[in-house]
Amino acid sequence: MPKKMLPPTEVVPPPPMLDSPDFSAAEAESAEGADDSQAMVERLGHLSCPSCKNRLEPKEHALRRFAGVHYSRVMLACLEGHTATRIFRLDWLKGDGT
Repeated sequence: MPKKMLPPTEVVPPPPMLDSPDFSAAEAESAEGADDSQAMVERLGHLSCPSCKNRLEPKEHALRRFAGVHYSRVMLACLEGHTATRIFRLDWLKGDGT
């Protein structure tokens, strides 16, 4: 089965310019670092559901901002419907979406 990739940057909306009200300090603290988008894709491609051990697949992606830093919130699900969320800190993402 081919790996799912995050959409190319040209179709992703620009990152928020203001802090996101629906993103918490706890989420920011739990974020994993990622050197670039490919590093995120590689990490997401090797996740198993803690409940049933099936592979977790990315289902939704949201860019958020907290304390001036951009984050990626990735919602995942397995074939049995269990869900999980991973948060990545996007130090490499600039305000103009590059």
